[in-house]
Formats: sequence, C-alpha cells, structure tokens
Amino acid sequence: MRIKLFAVLICLAVVISCSPDRGVVEEAELIGVFVEGPCAVPIPEGLVEGESIRCGTVAVPEFHGNENGKRLHLQVAVFPSIGENPSPDPLFVATAGPGASGIESITPEVAGPLGPALLAQRDLVLIDYRGLPLADPNLMCPEFKEVSDQTLGQDLSAEEYMARQLEGSAACRDRLLAEGVTLEAFNNVETAADIAMVMTALGYEKFNVYGTSAGTILAQHLLRDFSDRLRSVVIDSTVPAGRSNVHIEAAVNAAETLDAVIRHCEEDAACAAAYPKLRQEAGDLIDRYNRQPVTLEVADPHTGEALQMVLTGHRVAQAILTLNSQTPTVPLMPWFIHKLAAGDTGIIKDFLWTILPPTGNFSWGLGTSVFCMEYSDFSEDEIRFPGVFPAYEEAVATQAFGGRTISRTCEIWGVDPIDSKFKMPVYSDVPVLLMAGEFDSLTPPRWAQEVADTLTNAYLFEIDGYAHSPTFAGTCPASMALQFIADPTRAPDSSCLEELKIDFVVGD
Repeated sequence: MRIKLFAVLICLAVVISCSPDRGVVEEAELIGVFVEGPCAVPIPEGLVEGESIRCGTVAVPEFHGNENGKRLHLQVAVFPSIGENPSPDPLFVATAGPGASGIESITPEVAGPLGPALLAQRDLVLIDYRGLPLADPNLMCPEFKEVSDQTLGQDLSAEEYMARQLEGSAACRDRLLAEGVTLEAFNNVETAADIAMVMTALGYEKFNVYGTSAGTILAQHLLRDFSDRLRSVVIDSTVPAGRSNVHIEAAVNAAETLDAVIRHCEEDAACAAAYPKLRQEAGDLIDRYNRQPVTLEVADPHTGEALQMVLTGHRVAQAILTLNSQTPTVPLMPWFIHKLAAGDTGIIKDFLWTILPPTGNFSWGLGTSVFCMEYSDFSEDEIRFPGVFPAYEEAVATQAFGGRTISRTCEIWGVDPIDSKFKMPVYSDVPVLLMAGEFDSLTPPRWAQEVADTLTNAYLFEIDGYAHSPTFAGTCPASMALQFIADPTRAPDSSCLEELKIDFVVGD
C-alpha cells in the first residue's frame, strides 16, 4: 500500500493569515491530504488497527470549482493487500442507498471469510464520502425515525403516512440549513471528484470500482469524469445515471417482479400445489389490510423494545417490496403472501425489519439530495402503473423513495438539478462488468442493458434466481466479480450461472 503522509509545516499567505500565534497549518485543513488517525468504527476481531486496517481523514472542497471555500472531511479506511506481490491499483467500494456507510458495512465483511479473497491481489479502500454517516458533515435525518416511531401504532392511509414523511423531510432540511449545510454540495458529481482526490492523496494513480445499487450511479459519474483513472468497474444492480424517469418506473418494476415470482411459482409443481390461488391472494392482499388493519405487539429488531404496530395494506406492501428485493427472501414470497392472505399476521414479527426504515447509520438526507438533484425532473402525472397489482403499485409509489413521495420531497428539499451535461448517458471504453438479478424489484435487468449499450467494453450478465445486489448474495456472482477485477480484459467464467435456480419454500 502506498499512502502519502505529509508533515505540513508551511503557511500559505493566500489561504490563511500568518501570525505569531498561528504559524502552522493543521493538516486536517489542507485539501487532498490523507491524515492518519483512529478508526471511526469498532475494529472487528481479526483486524489490527494500524496494520491490517489504516484509517484517517481527507479534507475536500465543498465545491471542487472553489478550493478556497468550505472544507468537508471524509473518513477513509485502507486495508492493505495480503498478497506477496499486490497490484498497485486498489479496489474502491461505492455502497448503496445512497446513504449506507461503506466503512461500517464492509469492514466486518473484510474481517470475515470474504476478506482473503478481497485482499488477495490488491488493497481495498473504503470511504465515507460527503454526507455519509462518518463524514463531517453528514446528512443523517433522525427526523425520519421520529416519524416511524410516532406512526407505527397508527392506522394511516398511504397518503396520510406520506404526509408525515414529508414533515420529517421538512424538519431535517430546516435543521441542516440552520447548521450551515449546503445541500446542493451533496451530489455525485462532487463526490466523484472527492473519490479521485482521495485516491491521489493515498498515492494511487489508477483504481478499480465496485458499485452496487445507488453506488452504481457514482460509478457511472466516475466513468464519465475520471475514466483515465479507472482500470475496471463492476456495476451491480444498475441505476442509469441522469435518467429522470427512474422513480416513475418504481411501481412498474415492483409489479413486474412480483408477477415474475408468481409466474415461476405457477410453473413449479410443488409451489403451484401449495399455493394454487397465489395470484388472487397477492392481488387482494393490500386492499384487505387497508380495509381491516390488524394491531400487533412486536419487538424492535434493533433494540428489543416492545412496540405496537398497526399492520395496514401500506405496510404489507412495504414488506413485500423489501422481501422481493433480497435474494435470500425471494423464495419465501409465495409462502409469505399465502400466510398473510390466511390471516396469519404473526409471521410479521419475524420480518419487522422489512417495514421499519433503517434507523441506524443511514443518511436519508444524502439520498434525498442525490435523487432530487439527479432524478426529480418529472411530474406525478408521469408515474406509470401497469395495472397488474393496482393496490400494490399505488402503495409502492408512496414508499420512502417512490415516485409520489420523491416528487413531493424534492419540492420541500429545494435543491437545483445538477447541470444537464452530467445527466447524459455515459460513454466509456473502460472495462465494465454489469450484474443484474432476475428478480430485482428495485433495479431491473433492463436498466443494466440500457447502461451497457453506451459502454464499448462491457459484459452484462443476468443472474437467474437472484434479486438486488447479486454479488453480495452468492458465491457464483461474487467469484465472477473477483475474476473480472483480476483480469478485466475478458469476460469472467460464467459457467456457474447454469446451476442457479430458485427453490421456493413450501409448507410451514
């Protein structure tokens, strides 16, 4: 690993005033310098701080066109390769959300079985970039948890719940502005420039990128603006950069994926026999629980605290959308729908995590800024409803990042769109591997194809039986991604895909 550590003992008159009581510039105030320091997260067993993980901060300009303006401070974690002769180009991971902490979510994986494979050939770099939980400032919005806590035990319609969410958005925005946060600075154009600056600060000329879900948007901005720095890119569960109709297709994606799961069940003898009325049950489920909500005593999956929840159709839809986006839980979908259709609401207690929003370190404000600046150029009249599962589709449109909700949230958030030149399709000849899950209800395979069409050196694979972020969900797609990063001059061996299929859970 090659990390540049600068002992800075100079004072630049054009930047600061040199006076007897301040003759030294603090390293942390200099732009583009890695300042090693304590790690901001607990170090898992198996890692040694200062050796197998090195942490620090890098200050970046609030706007890269104005280096004399405010600074933002990013948290950085570097994991040195364990190989005898490691490649000079590290792997950078752009996490999902946008809003999930890369350092918090990936560090435990590095300490586990995945670590040796990740570090066999190159260093791994994780960055809590601008707005993420460990960055300063971050765009955390505890106001969203307050809305969730306050409304969990209330029987609210989708419109009423959305109105409460919007109140949370307004409260978060007002607080951030009062704290001096410039919301327009938190977008993927500036973040891409941050990543390039951090890599330079660490001494890396070229680097590789893995991006999943919302991280694929950042990966595309890096391809557009810093292709000369990139050796390879893996795009897992693609969100097309700059496409304003991403949110208007949310209900379409959800309905089509649920329909696909049901169709596969109908074609599977055991599944069809166990759930012969599955399509009808799915079609009636949301309306049923909206008409006859059920009050349940549940326990917070994070704290164990006893809670009272009103299970409405809106919350059932949220659970279905979440379960249908995760590879391990897609096989449960027929069973889950059938159980709820039979009135067995007790099963919700084991799946409460599908209904409650992320309440830990998740930066709702960053996600809002990114989506409002890059994907809000649409009206509610444009939202598409295919009519396959009408009640479910309408409920999806009012989820946290559904079309109706994001349209109204962006009116409150009040940020201007990024320049139109950053909202065009990305053209690049950098080697790119695109992975798409067959049952991905959030980022369908057709979006990956759309992005691949303008990349001249791209390989696209649809993973049968998998859902969102397939690389994290199984050894086959993970091995393909690692193969590609090792040698991006050719497509990875995809023979393991032939063995993949969905095995539905039937019975109790």
